[in-house]
Amino acid sequence: MKFYSKQIKDGILEDDLFPEGVIRNIKYFINDIFDKIEHILIKLNRSLSYAKFGYNNEDYDFNFFYDMMLFKLKRIKKSLEEGSSVFQEEEKEALNKLIKVCDRLYKENYDEEYYNKYEKKWGESHITSIPASFDKEGKPLTYTMDIKYDNVHTEEDDINQRNDLSAVWQRAEKDRELDIIEMMILIKDNEHTWWD
Repeated sequence: MKFYSKQIKDGILEDDLFPEGVIRNIKYFINDIFDKIEHILIKLNRSLSYAKFGYNNEDYDFNFFYDMMLFKLKRIKKSLEEGSSVFQEEEKEALNKLIKVCDRLYKENYDEEYYNKYEKKWGESHITSIPASFDKEGKPLTYTMDIKYDNVHTEEDDINQRNDLSAVWQRAEKDRELDIIEMMILIKDNEHTWWD
């Protein structure tokens, strides 16, 4: 929008009612007010988003840290895509990879694939709680679990089933550790590129 420092008097255009510098300063002042209002509204919106996230997040388990990191990474990605930065394809790819890794870490489903194969081999589990210790009145204080599987019939089956279950946990833990390493490498190699 262009401002003119001219006025019409008696049908004749006269110059310099307001010198051009004054008009320009008024324009900048008004734009500055609107910029400040917009900035306050953006901060308020961001604060409300964090408040909603914080309300639904928990503190009792470390995997909620990954949920918090995932929340922030998605916000960074959106900001970079909608902002004024030049978001290179390899930077975007690395950020998307990190988001996927954090999502896996948060969901903690590392044993699912291995356990499904294990359960297919050994059958469904049946768990029975057995009182292990009692108070003075004879009420149970602690319990042990007795787990039986449909396809465990011999002592050898029982040993093999226990070894297979241990292998499921070891493989799942190894996959989780690899994701943590990948997360750290992605951050180390790319964090300096994820800014506007």
